[in-house]
Formats: sequence, structure tokens, C-alpha cells
Amino acid sequence: MGVAVNEQHIKVDNTPTQPPREIPTKKLIGDSMGQFGLNISSGLLGLITYYYTDVVGVSAAVVGTVMLLTKVLDAFADIGMGVLVDRTKTKYGQARPWLLWMTIPMFISLFLMFSVPDISSTGKIIYAIITNLVFYILVFTPTSIPYNSLMALTTRNSYERSLMGIIRSSSGYLAGMVVAVAFVPIVTAMGNSRSDWTLLASIFAGVAAIGIFISFLSNREKYNNVQLDELGMFQDKTPIREGLKLLFANKYWVYMFFVMALASILFALGVAAGSYYAKYIWGNVSLIGIMGAIGLIPVIIGFALSGPFIKRYGKRNTALGGILIGLLGAAVRLVAPESITLGLICS
Repeated sequence: MGVAVNEQHIKVDNTPTQPPREIPTKKLIGDSMGQFGLNISSGLLGLITYYYTDVVGVSAAVVGTVMLLTKVLDAFADIGMGVLVDRTKTKYGQARPWLLWMTIPMFISLFLMFSVPDISSTGKIIYAIITNLVFYILVFTPTSIPYNSLMALTTRNSYERSLMGIIRSSSGYLAGMVVAVAFVPIVTAMGNSRSDWTLLASIFAGVAAIGIFISFLSNREKYNNVQLDELGMFQDKTPIREGLKLLFANKYWVYMFFVMALASILFALGVAAGSYYAKYIWGNVSLIGIMGAIGLIPVIIGFALSGPFIKRYGKRNTALGGILIGLLGAAVRLVAPESITLGLICS
């Protein structure tokens, strides 16, 4: 005797499911405060060239050389820091404790960078080199490398990592906009003296340090070397030389290396050049604040839409769409570089 089956009542769900969330949203927001703090500091560094040239009185050529020297040395420090994080073992984990250790140095180093003493030109240059090296190699790198590592150490949920990345990026852009919108107009209203720059920079540095500390409090490592070792999942350490060979043998890693290098260069150029552009092309340095305020609007819209777009079209296509929109805005802006209205809209 056969068994009758009513096919109308059978429902097949082929929708891919994600594993359960491991981190509540409020913890993700707390984690993103680390990116907020890092971008406050990088926003200040975007203003450091203007501070050196137009406030302290160091030549632009010397400033460019100093910044190039520190970034080249910092590139090697990044590799060393990665090895150091991998070998760190504390009760807080391997990456998370670095956020705690770098909270106070973050404030002190930024304060010192914007406290160039009134000494000879040679003395100012030496002071700039030392403070930049201290910040990049001994503070920024030991903060940013562990912070970026936390994404892999706190969750294995791929969607949650995407969400963490979106919230981090949102906080980072908000921090960058705060610096862009507020700093130059406020310091100009204060009098634009060297002491005014030092005072305001120290306030922003304090905010950056607090953001790093909040991120430390909000994270918990679940998949670091200690936990994996206890579960019998820890792999033998790979020597640095062999690890570099493996990296450069991975063509996709090489693609991302050059893409991120170019993106970092463009970001740095955009941040550093903004004050000069507003002052010498538009004739009013305070317009950099208006540029930042208007620029915040599409950033908020973009991040609000990025999650649904990534879910529907994927990360690659979403990123490609954003790049095309950015290229269009840059191309139209070149039509009339002196136009404030066109510049604000297109940027």
C-alpha cells in the first residue's frame, strides 16, 4: 500500500544560515570605539603637516622627508609587531592587552607631537623626527595591529565579522569627520597660536585614548593561541621568512596588499591636503570644516546601506560600486577646481 504525500505542505528552505551571534551589538559598538580612537589619532596626523609648516614654521620639503622616513621604518615595525602579538600570552589574551598598555602612551605621544618647542630650525626637525618615530613605532603600531587582530580572535561568525567591520568603519569615519569638521575652525577661533594647537590636540588625544580603553573593556578573546592550544587546534609556529614566502605566493593577498597600500596613500593625501587646499585654492582654511560636515551625510547613508548591499550583492560588488561613485565625483570636481560649491558636492 502506497503512502500519499501532499507536496503542497512540503517547504524546502535553501536559505543559507549563519551560526549564532557570539557578540551582542552593544559589545560591537564598544569594540568600534577602538577604531574611533585610532581615527582620531590618524586625523590629527593628517593635520600634523599643516601644523609643522604653517604654525611651527618647518619647510614642507623637510616635513615630507620626515613623514616618509617614519613610515618606511614603521613598515618594518608592523611585521615585528605581528610576531610579538602572536607570542603574547596574558590573562587578557594575546592582542587585547596591548590596547590597555597603549592607552596612556597614545595620549602622551600625541600631546608631544603637537608640542614642538620654540627652538632652532634644526632642533624642531630633530624633535619632529623623534616624536614621529615614537608615535608610529612604539604607540600606533602596537595599538592598530593588535586591534585589527581582535576581529579573528573574538568571533568565527563571518556575518558577524562583516557587521563588526561595518560598525568599526562607521565609528572610524565619524572620528575622521569630527577632526575634519571641528579642529581647524575651533583652533582658528581660539587664536591659531602654537599653544592653542597644543591644547586642542591634547583634548582630542584624550578622546582617542579613552576610545582605545573602551575597546579593551568591550572585547573578549575566544580563539587566541592559548584557547586553541587547549582544544588541540594550535598549529606549529611558522618562521618569519617562510611565512613571508607563503604570503607573497598567495596572489590574492598580494592584490589586497597593493590595493590597501594605494588606498592608504590616497587617504593620507586627502587628509593632509585638505587644509592646504581650503587655504590656498579656496582662500579660507575654515572651509575644511564645512567640507567635513557635508561629507558626513553620504558617509552615514553609505554605511547604513552597506550592510544590506553586502548581503545582496556581496563585498566585492559593493566595494566596486563605491569606487565607481568616488571616481565619478573626483572626475567632475576637476572641471572647476576653484569652485567651492562643486568641490563640496563632489568630495
